[in-house]
Amino acid sequence: MVAWECPINPREASGLDPEAVHNSDRWQEELQPLFEDRDITNKGNQQNYFIKTYEVDQSRLPESYYETLATAFEEHLPIANVVDEILDEALQNVQTE
Repeated sequence: MVAWECPINPREASGLDPEAVHNSDRWQEELQPLFEDRDITNKGNQQNYFIKTYEVDQSRLPESYYETLATAFEEHLPIANVVDEILDEALQNVQTE
């Protein structure tokens, strides 16, 4: 079993505080279906923002581990793209203030 977490804290990564943007209804409405479709838990406003646990076929290690890791990356990529948009918007907000 492999637990995949997104340990990226956007505030630490960018020096910005995008929580106000991230928690807006508009962004939550865009993110929530992505989480639900992939059975990913949105923990929000914590060190690890979302999590999903994947099963790994122990009898096929190490191949099964890397296959599972590739699946996790593939499933989280659309979410990461939205997070990038959130960060871009937060940056624009800071720059215009």
